[in-house]
Amino acid sequence: MRLSTAGATAMIAPAAIASGPIEALVEAGDVALMIRADRSTLTTADTLTLRLEARIPPGAGVQWPEVEGAIGEFTVVDRLGLPPKRAADGRRTLARIFTLAPFLPGEYEIPALEVAFELASGETISLRSQPMRIEVTTVLDEEPAELSVGEPAGPAELPEEPGPPDLWPWVAGAAGAAIAAAAGAAVAIQRRARRERPAPDAIRSARLGLASLGARLAAGGAAPGAAEIDDLARPAVARLLGARHAGATSAELAEIARRLVPGETLASVEQYLRSADEALFSGRQGDGAALLGQASAAVESLLAWRQSLREAAP
Repeated sequence: MRLSTAGATAMIAPAAIASGPIEALVEAGDVALMIRADRSTLTTADTLTLRLEARIPPGAGVQWPEVEGAIGEFTVVDRLGLPPKRAADGRRTLARIFTLAPFLPGEYEIPALEVAFELASGETISLRSQPMRIEVTTVLDEEPAELSVGEPAGPAELPEEPGPPDLWPWVAGAAGAAIAAAAGAAVAIQRRARRERPAPDAIRSARLGLASLGARLAAGGAAPGAAEIDDLARPAVARLLGARHAGATSAELAEIARRLVPGETLASVEQYLRSADEALFSGRQGDGAALLGQASAAVESLLAWRQSLREAAP
């Protein structure tokens, strides 16, 4: 198909493979655009690699779509431009690679992306892909649509109290055997629980953990330490910002936040990161109660921002 009018568009539908990659190829004359997602199904703990590849004749140029902090509902956590490759016929292949992170489970789309080609003749051709459907599943057993803290879990039930023991079990050898058996059973139960427990959700864990620390403080307990608070809050902040690592530094998280989040949310995040760094690395005794409030505010503010993005999506 050869286009002679500027701005004309050509499309073909992408071919999807269940749970595998999705690839769309759009061609018009001597130019072509290929868009490829490395998977069509992923969990909230995974990332998606999106590759845009343009093939152009000698003397032509490519104008890539402007991508800021997100593509559709996915946060851009990394981007890479590859050096051009030249084929035997003189045509060049240029590529852009984006690493995308999902947020909540659900069905989403990589929106249609448009790339403009400027030919040596001065003609401009635009090629546009069709949207790609991506399914995001949860790593939890329960549906995490509601991320509220909810009621804390009650204490584990203890076995029924046995009746009054006879004197003979208190013999040292028998008592030792009973203790060893109980310990062995406990270890087996713990190992089984570890095998069956789903991967933790950083956001839910942070909200539950920070709420628990707040309840302990309100009941007259000691203020939590900075490390205890940060171990809960930082992975959630990183997850909500789409950082690649749960333990990203404050500088890395602040840089992402400045590119993505609105002013009020940004102020909350930056305040927490500054206070956490001061408490963790200055050697001075920080205000655990104040840091706990700042951590909770940062997590809740980011969560509200991400929720607003979903509600604003068409």
